[in-house]
Amino acid sequence: MEKDDSLSRHENPNFEDFVIEKVYHSEEDSIGLSVRRRGDPEGVGKLFTLPVGTETELCEGDDIRIYDDPEVGLRGADVNGENLFYWSREEKRRYVDRQAKKRRNKERQKFEENREELDTRYGALPKVFRERIDRFRRNNPDFRWMFEDYELFVCEEAVKIAEAMETPEAVEEFREMSIDEQYEAVDLEDGHSGNTFSMATMLAYWYLKDPESVVKGYGALAPLVGSKKYGGEPGRVQETMVLLEDVELGSETEALIRTMLETGCRTAEVPKIEYCDGELYIPDVKGLAGVKRFYEPSPVLKELLDVLGEGKPFSDLTVRSVHRKLSMVAEEAGMDRQKLKPRNIRKDFVSELAEDLEGPEAVHLVQGHHDIRPMRSGDLRKLAKMGWRFEVEE
Repeated sequence: MEKDDSLSRHENPNFEDFVIEKVYHSEEDSIGLSVRRRGDPEGVGKLFTLPVGTETELCEGDDIRIYDDPEVGLRGADVNGENLFYWSREEKRRYVDRQAKKRRNKERQKFEENREELDTRYGALPKVFRERIDRFRRNNPDFRWMFEDYELFVCEEAVKIAEAMETPEAVEEFREMSIDEQYEAVDLEDGHSGNTFSMATMLAYWYLKDPESVVKGYGALAPLVGSKKYGGEPGRVQETMVLLEDVELGSETEALIRTMLETGCRTAEVPKIEYCDGELYIPDVKGLAGVKRFYEPSPVLKELLDVLGEGKPFSDLTVRSVHRKLSMVAEEAGMDRQKLKPRNIRKDFVSELAEDLEGPEAVHLVQGHHDIRPMRSGDLRKLAKMGWRFEVEE
C-alpha cells in the first residue's frame, strides 16, 4: 500500500472518472460535489468534498477524475483534463489534522460564548438528567465543548415527552405515532434528527419506568461516535468503579483496575504493558498470534496514566502482587472478592465484547490469540471504534 504514495498523478491507478451533477458551497469554503459515471442515470452516484482553498470554477456537466486513495480518501482531482490538486498521503493527513484543529477551536469558542446559557439549561433539568450529564463530564474532560449542547437538547426533549405522556406505556404508544401526531401530542423543537428523536423517546421511557437508568444509559451521540469517546463507560466498568468510589485507591491502583477492566489483559501482561503517545501497548506474552495490540484508553484512564508517566506504569508489579492488591481493594470496599479476581474481570470483559462483535475471531484477536489477516472487516471497524489498533509483527 505505501508503494502507491510515491507514484505521480499520471502513474496512480487509484482513480475514477465522473461527470459533475451538482456543486455545493459550504460556509467553511469547502466545495461539495455530487458526481456520477457518464451514462449512469441521474441521482445514482457519489458525494465528494474538495479541500478548503480549492480555487476553480466548477460547473454541472464538467468531467472530473477523482483520485480516491484506499488509506486516506480523496487526495487529488482533475477537471476537464486539468489538474486541480494532487497530494501525497502525508500531505492529506496534515490537511485533515489542520482542519480538525480549526473545527475544535471553533467549537471551543462557541462553547465559551454559550457557557452561561448551557449552565442555565443544565440547572433546569430534573436531578437524574443532571447526574447523567455529570457522569459524562467526569469521564471526558472535553465533553462540555464537544457534546454537551447535543446531550442537553436530547434530555430537554425527553423531559417534554415524559411530562406529556406520563406513563411508560404512553411513551411506547407515542413512539408508534406518525410524525404529525407526535408533534401534536408534544410541543417538540424543530430540527430533530432520527438519532435525537429516538434517544429522547428512549430516555423519556426510562425516566418514567426506572429513573436510575437515565443516569446509567449511554450518551445521545454514543451510537455515532462511540461510548468511550463520548464520556460513557462499559456497564461493567461503571458498575465496578461505583462500588469502589469510597475507597482511596491512589493513581497507580485505580489505573491498574481500569486498565484490566477496559482491556481484559492477563495478569502476566500487566507488568509489561507500555504507555506511550496516548496508547497502551499490550504485549502478547504467549506469542500466539504475531499481532501487536494497542488500545486508546478512556479519558479517565488516560488522565491517570499521564500522571504516572510514559513507559511501563506497572513494571514494579508481579502476578502475585496484582492478585494481592485487587483482593485488598475488594476487602476495603466490602465487595465480593470474586468480583475483582483477574480471571473474572477477563471473563466479564470477553462476554461483553462478544455481544458487540460478529465473530469469535475478533474476540480472540483482542485476547492475543488470533491472527488479524482472516478477520471480518466489520469487526475490525467496530474494534477501532472501541479504541483498539493492531499491527502484524514482522
